[in-house]
Amino acid sequence: MSLNRRFFIKSAFASTVLPVFTGCSINPATDRASFTAFYSIKDEIELGKEEHPKILQNFGGIYNDTKLQSYVDSIGKSLVGHTEFLEYPYSFTILNTPIVNALALPAGRVYITRGLLTLANNEAEMAGVLGHELGHVNARHITERLSQGKLTKYGLMAIGLIGGAKVAPYMDVAQFGMAAYLKAFSRKQEFEADKLGVRYMSKAGYDSKAMVSFLETLKEHSALQARMMGLPAGSIDKFDFMSTHPRTVKRVEAAIKASGEHSSSSCVLARNEYLKRINHMAFGQSRGEGTIKDKKFIHSAMRFEFTVPAGFTIHNEADKVSAVHDNGSAIIFDVSERTKSYDVTSYLRKEWLENKPISHIEDYHIDGFDSSSAMSKGEMNNKKVDIRFFAIDGGEQTVFRFTQITPEHKTMAMAESLKASARSFRRISAEEAAKVKPARLYIRKTNYSDSIANLSKSLPFKDFNEDFFRVLNNMKPDERLEIGKTIKIIQ
Repeated sequence: MSLNRRFFIKSAFASTVLPVFTGCSINPATDRASFTAFYSIKDEIELGKEEHPKILQNFGGIYNDTKLQSYVDSIGKSLVGHTEFLEYPYSFTILNTPIVNALALPAGRVYITRGLLTLANNEAEMAGVLGHELGHVNARHITERLSQGKLTKYGLMAIGLIGGAKVAPYMDVAQFGMAAYLKAFSRKQEFEADKLGVRYMSKAGYDSKAMVSFLETLKEHSALQARMMGLPAGSIDKFDFMSTHPRTVKRVEAAIKASGEHSSSSCVLARNEYLKRINHMAFGQSRGEGTIKDKKFIHSAMRFEFTVPAGFTIHNEADKVSAVHDNGSAIIFDVSERTKSYDVTSYLRKEWLENKPISHIEDYHIDGFDSSSAMSKGEMNNKKVDIRFFAIDGGEQTVFRFTQITPEHKTMAMAESLKASARSFRRISAEEAAKVKPARLYIRKTNYSDSIANLSKSLPFKDFNEDFFRVLNNMKPDERLEIGKTIKIIQ
């Protein structure tokens, strides 16, 4: 899925419509007029209640750790006391997803993912993220966005939503779904949220410089994710914090200066306390999302697994599993449904690849299931590629699908290993599924026998294990491991 971030297009008609609505008032948080004509405080509270289940559904639900949740609540509440809209029913929720992000709903519902908590290295960094989200809430940025969107009823242009679908004119803004909360904020809004976040965390006693240090970690993580997926430098996943919160270190530093708040040696970082609290936290995908073990992808909830060839790096995404190779090859796995009662060969020809030029259609049995494959040609990054499709009958209307892409000059050399990868697909027993346990984050001190190579070998990122270990522990590329240092490891 993709997010279309360009929701609103200015038009001459807007100058005619806007004066009709006089819902501009001076916001005490930002000291500027904000257009929130369609939403009172009561409306915001109701909207937050309505949208809360959607956030949980889209981000893995609530992370079930009462002690960690209580800790996050306590930090959040220490910040809330310094906000401008004390009438909001603030709440803080840890989302059970490895996605690195934080977001907020109107009226003070703030969400932070366990993926983001994994990367933070002290309490002040987490407080900076929560403070930033509280800044968006008190600046009423989302309510402004929704109020502007409501004007579509009066003739403004259609709005792009998740998935690239187009919303019909006049559709009610309540149907925006997740897009209104995941759309990237503007530079002005991010600057306001940073200023307010600095204000709240500083008044609560935290070192505001932690906002800068954590932003640097988040940027390093985003850059590493791009490298691991074989994407160009600067590419950012659409659900990543750096995508939905486009910020730079310079702008955050400017926001700290503009806030008028100053750090001192007495300001709190609380590194040891924070690391103690996140010790034993789940890492990576949950059982319901699938697990990566070396070259194997295992989905214990749907009870299947498959293996990718040597040289491929697996990435578990929201709607698919992808694996990429340095030579430009790629594997994409997903699950679909047949809309008609076709056999799997007919499904491949008449539904999945309808009107596409295909050849070399072959029928198989993979793990006892009827399966079919076909070949096609195409282009990727302006280079000619060969594409092989595999469809595996999963029973009832379910179809498991592999799309394998190879540069033309690599196809013959990789053909057998890629076929073997598709044929490695198999259903696993309930007993096997029960044995699949998520990885966990542990806190410990380094000793004389430790090395980054050994400490990172249990990570699932293969050639990128050491790079991820450094990002995880906020270590520079050339920084050496210190004896007796408290670190995070994954096992």
